[in-house]
Amino acid sequence: MKNWLYIALICTITGAMILLWESNPNILLPEQQASPFERFPYAVLHDARTSHFNEEGLLTYEFDAVTLKHFRADMQSSSAQDYMLITAPKLTIYGDSTPWHLTAKQGKVMAQGEKLTLWDDVKVWQSADIDNNGTMELTTQTIDIYPMQKRIATAAHVHIEGPNGTVDADGLEVDMVTQRIKLLANVRGKHDPIQ
Repeated sequence: MKNWLYIALICTITGAMILLWESNPNILLPEQQASPFERFPYAVLHDARTSHFNEEGLLTYEFDAVTLKHFRADMQSSSAQDYMLITAPKLTIYGDSTPWHLTAKQGKVMAQGEKLTLWDDVKVWQSADIDNNGTMELTTQTIDIYPMQKRIATAAHVHIEGPNGTVDADGLEVDMVTQRIKLLANVRGKHDPIQ
């Protein structure tokens, strides 16, 4: 009786070893979802530059980056979940008035180019004339840009310096077409004396 028990035990262990040996090696590992930041990029561009024109052939914006890494949600085809991580992005948005310039240390393009988020030392400025007289400069830590709509927005703290003073606020929305800036909360300003 003991011999049959040992033989059955040895057969079971041998069968389990064969099953594990022939199985996918990941069967023993817990299922893990790779973080998008741990994945390998689908494509990498260095010193990238692009220009976008409207239907009339007028330049609407220019974009530069030191490095652009394209990540795909599905390696077989592009989708709305694809995104690009950017190092040292620079964006110039053109319109009827003076161009708007935006820079940062990092960025991310989402929604198939419809949305660009910049973070880490974000600067936005617009010069009143070619000699930079009357330059308005905005600094913040993060900002969302919608280049096709020529609109920017952030919920983060912003500091704005202009030719006649400074303004601080928590959050803003800018319509670059109408030149309207909406400050969202905790607005504080300092205006230089008029002479």
